[in-house]
Amino acid sequence: ANHPALFCDELKAHKLSWVGTVPEKFPFHCSSKIRYRQNDHPCVIQSIENGQAHVKFPEPQRAATLGQSIVFYIGHQCLGGGIICKAVHSST
Repeated sequence: ANHPALFCDELKAHKLSWVGTVPEKFPFHCSSKIRYRQNDHPCVIQSIENGQAHVKFPEPQRAATLGQSIVFYIGHQCLGGGIICKAVHSST
C-alpha cells in the first residue's frame, strides 16, 4: 500500500485552467490536491512552459496518476488546475 512506486516528488500538468491570476513569478508556492477528498499539500510550481506546469512537492505524493486532475490553492481560494501528464516517481 505504501510502495515507493506509488509516490512522486514532482509532476507535469497540462490543459491548465486558471480561475484568477496566472502565476507569473517562479518558484510559486501554493498548495494542491490531486484527489478530491485529500487534504491540501504544499507544492511549488517551478515553471509554466509550453502550457505545462512543472510542480514539485516537499513531501512525496501518493498515487498521482496520468489523466488525473491537480488543483492549486492559496488558503481556501482555488487558483486553477490542470491534468497530470507526467509523474516523476520518488527516489526514496
